[in-house]
Amino acid sequence: MKIYTRTGDNGDTHLLFGEKVSKDNIRCEVYGLLDTVNSYLGMARAVINDKYITSIILDIQNDIFVISTEISVSNKNHHKLNQSKWNLNLINKDSIIKIESLIDSFDKKINLKPKFVIPGNNIKSSSIDISRTQLRSAERILTNLNKKEKLKNQNIPKYINRLSDLLFYLARSQENEDERVYFESN
Repeated sequence: MKIYTRTGDNGDTHLLFGEKVSKDNIRCEVYGLLDTVNSYLGMARAVINDKYITSIILDIQNDIFVISTEISVSNKNHHKLNQSKWNLNLINKDSIIKIESLIDSFDKKINLKPKFVIPGNNIKSSSIDISRTQLRSAERILTNLNKKEKLKNQNIPKYINRLSDLLFYLARSQENEDERVYFESN
C-alpha cells in the first residue's frame, strides 16, 4: 500500500468510515492540531530522562490518538467505532479522574509562586509547554466543533481541558524551582 492516494489533491479527504469532507473541515482542524500536540509530546519524551514522566507522556500520546480517531468520525458514523477492529478504549470518566489525580499529585510536589510562569527554562519544559499551547488551540477549535455538532463523547472536552493543566505541571516538573522565571509587571 502506498502512502499517497492522490485523493486529496483537490482539497478533499475522508473521515474514518469514508465520509468525504474538505480538508478545512472543522474535524480535520481538530485532529490536525492534536497531531501537532502528539508530535511535540514525542519530542518532549525524547529529551526527558525521567521514566515516570515519559510513561505519563506516552499514556497521554495514546489517549490523544484515541481522541483523534474519535474526532475523525462523524456523529452519524460514531457507532461504528464500537464495531471496529481497533477495540479502542474511548476517553471516559475514569480517564478524566486519572488526569485529575496526576494534577493533584504534581500540585503537592511543585512549589509555585502566585505569578505567571514564563516558559523557556530549558528544552524539556519548553517542549511540554509548546504541547500545552497547541493543545489549547485544539481545545478552542474542539469547543467550536462541539457547539456545532455536539460530540457523541462529552468526556473529550473535559479531558482536553484537564490535560492542559497536567501539561503545565509536567513542564514545571522539568525545571529547577530556583531557576524558574516568573512574569514581573513593571
